[in-house]
Amino acid sequence: MDASKDYYAILGVLPTAEDIVIRAAYKALAQRYHPDRNGGAKEETHRRMVEINEAYEVLSNVERRKEYDKSRGTNAQSGDSYFGETSGDTPPKFDPLENDWRVAVKYYADLAELEQRLSRISWRLAYSFRAYLLEAKAFDRRTQVAETLQQKFLETYFGTNKEILEFARTLIDQGHKAAAKALNEAIRVLGSRIEAERIIHQIRSEFEIDKATDIGTTRTDTFRTLAKQMRGWELKESEITEQLISRGLNRKDAEGLAYMVCNDR
Repeated sequence: MDASKDYYAILGVLPTAEDIVIRAAYKALAQRYHPDRNGGAKEETHRRMVEINEAYEVLSNVERRKEYDKSRGTNAQSGDSYFGETSGDTPPKFDPLENDWRVAVKYYADLAELEQRLSRISWRLAYSFRAYLLEAKAFDRRTQVAETLQQKFLETYFGTNKEILEFARTLIDQGHKAAAKALNEAIRVLGSRIEAERIIHQIRSEFEIDKATDIGTTRTDTFRTLAKQMRGWELKESEITEQLISRGLNRKDAEGLAYMVCNDR
């Protein structure tokens, strides 16, 4: 066991993942990196399989997982596995879930959009979503599963401050991985009692991120687009309201926007 490694990121699951999620992700990745099917460089394939097996060996064992979690501490985790220089590994060509997933998307077209949103963070996280739904047959909860994965990811690597979470979501959506890594490092080092404006200002300045492109100045249009997407995912008005609030919109505006979207206003 190596506490410096992010076994959760290796499998594309979160520290809150249930056993079935970990098992489904492992099975899918093990098949995907199988040397007889992968077609990639044998040395790289072998390295990935060793890494995947090591992660599963720890996370599938209750006691070893507890020991591992304890060694990692309770602060925001390092996001190097997602945002570091070596995080950009591409998925192997072979996908054992492709045929089954194609059938699922045929009947639930919004699955493609949900998966794409998670892939902006990591293809592994998106693949974990795919593997879990196919394993658990939880298609009726597909939106909630995707939302939970994304929200838990953000809280794991960026804490619970709403301004920071909103900024982190924007950086990820816009592909600013280096800035997201810097934000993650700031939260990990400074802890939860932070001055959000100070951190956001520093990162905007350091990485020359134009505030005009940030979600803060295009707030209404961004939230309206998001609300419309949620409506397309068949969420109820009350569910859309709560999702908008969780992203930093005040209740009054969230209720008004949800009402307009659900009533074609």
